[in-house]
Amino acid sequence: MNDMREASATAFWHASKALYDKPEVMRLALKAQDSAGRDVNVILLLAWLHQRGLTPDADGWKQLKAESDKERKTLEMMRAYRRSMQGKGGYEEAKSIELDAERSVQERLIDAMGTPVKGDPVPLLAAYLKGFREAGALMKALGLPPRANA
Repeated sequence: MNDMREASATAFWHASKALYDKPEVMRLALKAQDSAGRDVNVILLLAWLHQRGLTPDADGWKQLKAESDKERKTLEMMRAYRRSMQGKGGYEEAKSIELDAERSVQERLIDAMGTPVKGDPVPLLAAYLKGFREAGALMKALGLPPRANA
C-alpha cells in the first residue's frame, strides 16, 4: 500500500468508526448486514466517499464488490465466533481480533476500488441497499439523502 492509499485507509478507518458509533447507524447497518447480506464496510465506505465528493468509477465499484464478496466468509466466521464468546472469557480478545480484521478488510476495499472520481456515490449505495426495507432510514442516519429507489 503506498503512502496515499495508507493515508486514505487510515482516514476511512477513523471516519467509519465515528459513523458506526452512532447508535442508529450501528443498528441499521447491522440489520442490513444480518437480514439483507450487505457489507457494513461497503456502506461506510460509500458514506465516507460522499463526504469527500468522490465515488468509485464503474470498474472500481465492480472490484470493490468483488473484494467484499471475497472477504465475507472470513468476517462471518470471526463474527460468529465473537458472538459465541459473549459473556465468556476471551470475548474482548475475539472482539479485538475481529476489529483488526475489519480494518484490514477496509484497506483491501480501498485498494480494490482504485482511484475514486469526483461524483456522488449515493445512487450506488441506494442500488446496493435495494431490497433492504430500512435503506432510507440507514441513509438518513448516515447523513445521506434518501433515494426513492432504495
